Amino acid sequence: SPQRVSYLFWFHASGASFQSVMAMDTLFRVVTARAPWPIRPILDKVATKLQQTIFQPRLHAIFQQAEQDLTRHNGAFLTGPHLTAADITILYSFDSALTRLPEFGTQYPLCQAWHDAMCQRPALQAALQKVHQTTISFEDFGHGGATASS
Repeated sequence: SPQRVSYLFWFHASGASFQSVMAMDTLFRVVTARAPWPIRPILDKVATKLQQTIFQPRLHAIFQQAEQDLTRHNGAFLTGPHLTAADITILYSFDSALTRLPEFGTQYPLCQAWHDAMCQRPALQAALQKVHQTTISFEDFGHGGATASS
């Protein structure tokens, strides 16, 4: 069914296509920031080119797909009218992206609204309290994580 296809896409994107792009983005940001001065300008050019040609286009494609899916499902969940494991597993990747690239929240308002609604779910709030956390993301190397209440 179309709902099953959507479910499989989002469930697997959380650990594959989406998260790998976020991991590579983080890696190049950290390596560039921590590189010794003589090679930092070179790494910065490489990282900028990768951002422009690989990372940003892939992230935009993922967010565009999410906007389409959320539109199809009236903004409720990515795969249909009910919460699924796909929504739960992909939340961290969306949180990372929206924290690191806040302009995506403006460009993709349904994604931002879905993220905010997911972060307000009582089960997530209870889990965060249980582990004494206020965010679902790891600290992003000085950028902080998105709060569950934002």
